[in-house]
Amino acid sequence: MVLVEAAARLHFGLLAPCGHSPRQFGGVGAMVQQPAIRLCVRPAVPNAAPCSVCGPLAARAQQVLERVCAAGWPAGLPPAAVEIVDAPREHTGLGTGTQLALSIAAGWRTYAKLPELGPSELAKLTGRGQRSAIGVHGFFTGGLLVEGGQRDAISLAPLVARVALPDAWRFVLITPEDEQGLWGEKERAAFRELARVPEGAVDRLCRVVLLGILPAAAEGEFAAFSEALYEFGREAGQMFACVQGGVFTTPSAAARVAHLRALGVRGVGQSSWGPTVFALVESEDRAAWLAGRLSADGVAAGCRVVVAPPANSGATIRILEGEA
Repeated sequence: MVLVEAAARLHFGLLAPCGHSPRQFGGVGAMVQQPAIRLCVRPAVPNAAPCSVCGPLAARAQQVLERVCAAGWPAGLPPAAVEIVDAPREHTGLGTGTQLALSIAAGWRTYAKLPELGPSELAKLTGRGQRSAIGVHGFFTGGLLVEGGQRDAISLAPLVARVALPDAWRFVLITPEDEQGLWGEKERAAFRELARVPEGAVDRLCRVVLLGILPAAAEGEFAAFSEALYEFGREAGQMFACVQGGVFTTPSAAARVAHLRALGVRGVGQSSWGPTVFALVESEDRAAWLAGRLSADGVAAGCRVVVAPPANSGATIRILEGEA
């Protein structure tokens, strides 16, 4: 039996979502330990299909298996059963689809005793990383990640920087239970509707990354990193204001960000299309205080609040021989 555990992905924003940049998209993000995807790949029952799936997000997982099967890859492999034990909701800004797809493919390869695939090969097999590559690279390395954007429509964007975040830091994640971010055709339509990037926006974002986010992370400068993170997210969100109605995806997300900033939390933003809002604090104690304060203030009503340490390593894959 093969056990796979993959972290969640926070996406802080794209560098060049439209316009005439030499590379398309690019972006910054980080991996966090919770809410994780956990699944196992075990022998299938006799006379079963080549691969079956059960558990949360089983329908999405089945699509992954069908895509992999269509590529002809599992021909002749021993039948397997995939059980998804834990998985966060889809389309909430946590990169669930990518982490699930990569976990299934990597776990199945390990179960079948096939050679490992690198980021580009695994992304191509599963159809992930078509815009952002943060989740793909994060599956392998963890950490704070910067990817440089695609040079064409079929290449995985290269990882250009990776920094381990201090283990003591915590991201407090606030996810509304009844909301989703854009996905599928609505997401594709949103990118088609984007106006050209305002003059100088890409340069400003790159400056914040190179002179703010990365050096502050490398030196563990919490205050400087927090302010740079907020500045980057605000600037990146401004480019999407025409399709999401403002810097943030909903008025409630904007209100949560404003409330957090009023509490003195500086590193606040929206992950991807949302609706998850994150708040960076310097310790577990501070995270516990913030979670309690949000509950007392009513800001987290109808939301799931998760305290997530940074994930500074990639997904874990373990093989259990002869165990139940």
